Amino acid sequence: MAVRGPKRIEAAAKILERLERNDLKDAARDLGVSSAGSKPDLVQRLAPLFDRVITELASAQSSFSRDFWNDIVELSGGERRKSWDDVQEELRLCLEVQSRRADMARLGSNTVNQIRQSDALLAAYSGVFSVTPARFLSAIEPYHGKNLIESVWDEVERDLGGHDYFPASQIAPSRSERPLSSEALAAPLTKPITPPEPGHWLGGRWRIVNELGKGGMGRVYEVVNKRGMQRVAKVAHGNGSETDALVREAELGLELAHENVCRFYDLDDDATHGVFAVMQHCGQSLDRRFRRRAAELDEAIELLSAAAVGIDYLHSKSVIHGDVSPANILVDANGHVRITDFGIASQMRAVTRTGGLTHVGELRGRNAAYAADEVNSGEAPRRGSDQASLAKVFCALLLGTEEFVREKRYTFQRLGPAQAALDTALRVDVQRRHESCTKFMHALLGGAL
Repeated sequence: MAVRGPKRIEAAAKILERLERNDLKDAARDLGVSSAGSKPDLVQRLAPLFDRVITELASAQSSFSRDFWNDIVELSGGERRKSWDDVQEELRLCLEVQSRRADMARLGSNTVNQIRQSDALLAAYSGVFSVTPARFLSAIEPYHGKNLIESVWDEVERDLGGHDYFPASQIAPSRSERPLSSEALAAPLTKPITPPEPGHWLGGRWRIVNELGKGGMGRVYEVVNKRGMQRVAKVAHGNGSETDALVREAELGLELAHENVCRFYDLDDDATHGVFAVMQHCGQSLDRRFRRRAAELDEAIELLSAAAVGIDYLHSKSVIHGDVSPANILVDANGHVRITDFGIASQMRAVTRTGGLTHVGELRGRNAAYAADEVNSGEAPRRGSDQASLAKVFCALLLGTEEFVREKRYTFQRLGPAQAALDTALRVDVQRRHESCTKFMHALLGGAL
């Protein structure tokens, strides 16, 4: 079923958003339209012309190379092709996939269990793929009941014969994944908990490749399943508060689904090593990438603009991250940015449900170097607090994270007019900061042009 009209433009916009701003400016000039404005402006201007671009590809009339368009195909989850005709067809397939994702988004945020239990929802989602309800039900059957359908949509796409939007090695959950039962969560662990070694199979399903790091609450490992899917597993240190904290974080993570938020896929327990959560493999932290080198201005803005979108998504779900820092912003080999670590967020939700958070001292694990001033003074984090933390991360990237921790500098001559946008995000009065993290980054970009 071909994509037409506004749906095709919307799908094209989603593909164009994955390009760099400079590439979009070049494309605009190539197509004879204005190249001025922000990245969202360029996307909006170019999306309606996407059909023309695809048509030109077949005769190689575009000034961009086939490698360039294959890069777009690859970013959109397609496969690189040798002939112009095949590249053209791959882009059309990517448009179809984006259209289905838009239809899915319009149906709202529903869990797998909600779809299983509602004939109306099941019929609606089946209609997106033009398959029978029974066929769609079989496609979602393997997944954890608390998973939002957005978080497993890409795997459902592949199962139903569609085209993956993201590379399968990044997002496709294992078919053998199973949920941690409520009985298992409720039962206290009585065996001594020892750290697993490389080669051990967590829960019999995830083989540990190596240890990536450890903290106060547990250890993090690179893991792979029997189908070769790479993931990250968090394993709690012990039987008490660490296990409770990991369960809270994973339960929150299973409710979230956004391309700039690191996804949780599974929560289970291992007979020897205790409770573990399986997450998306999201790459290297900004702390590690920029520890001893400073980022270029446009590089910092591009990376944190993507992070801002993820943080604003959390806020739209009434989730305050509470610990935005370079260590908790990850970027993969394709340059895709995601927010991770919902430890503070899950603590805040837990105390809110039991009477409300009155003092930041009740929260464990936050990074004071990047916390907003009001949080370091003892107040509970708010949306504006996440924005101030993002502003401090921006400063850290311009200096290098090690130097920022020593120097704590928030003024940069090279920012020029953009300094005002940074100052606004760091204002003492939370109410006078930018309306959202995305608007803060747009203001930075506007001042830096």
